[in-house]
Amino acid sequence: MQQPTDISMMIRSIEEHAFKAVPATKNRPYDGWLIRLSDGRTRRTNSVSFLDQGSLPYDEKLTFCENLFADENLPACFRMTPLADPPDLTAHLAARGYQMGGHTDVLVQDIDDIAAPAIPEVIELEPHLSEEWLNAHARIKCLSAEQQDGLQKTLTKIELPTCFASVKKDGEIISLGLGVLSESHMGLFDFMTDPAHQRRGYAAVIVKQLLQKAKSRGVQKAYLQVVRDNEEGLKFWSALGFASPLYSYYYCTKPGE
Repeated sequence: MQQPTDISMMIRSIEEHAFKAVPATKNRPYDGWLIRLSDGRTRRTNSVSFLDQGSLPYDEKLTFCENLFADENLPACFRMTPLADPPDLTAHLAARGYQMGGHTDVLVQDIDDIAAPAIPEVIELEPHLSEEWLNAHARIKCLSAEQQDGLQKTLTKIELPTCFASVKKDGEIISLGLGVLSESHMGLFDFMTDPAHQRRGYAAVIVKQLLQKAKSRGVQKAYLQVVRDNEEGLKFWSALGFASPLYSYYYCTKPGE
């Protein structure tokens, strides 16, 4: 069996952290694969991911996964990271009619040398989800009541320490973000600013404050996931030091499912 490299071990550690930071309703390990199922809200929590090499024939495993997703009335979807097993699984999926999409970069920054930032705004950091933070998220993203309910279920299911950050103007949250911590990593999620207050640096100061929070807890690295065609997002994160992806992933899904 091929021995894991330092890079593959780092990728695996981030993947494991992300599974806990964005939890699915159901997690089913299956011969080195991890089948994640939720309410269909996001592909991230409704797809097959990878942790270890398996021993079963890939066609048997694909059929098993497809049947499991069909039982849940969800499209069969595979989240293809560098840990995918077998390495040529994309070709096998293409032969079964799957198509690629949703290319995403995972950006990582070492935060050992981060200096304490000068924070011009009052950043509120809360260890638990509040109704105010949730409502602000739903308002800024224009979520439906059903979508907000799904978001709440995901956020309240996180078992790692969380840090819900926000900036207020006139008593209303106008910018927010989420940090999810372990002993070694902080994952950064759900950054957004009300359109009426964008391009004023609020999101950047939230990021810096969360990174400082992570540093104070001895966390070594921060990571985030950004869709590759999000040019503004990539530019924003690059300016904060998240310049080059450690790895990338994409989804394979059958059209029409």
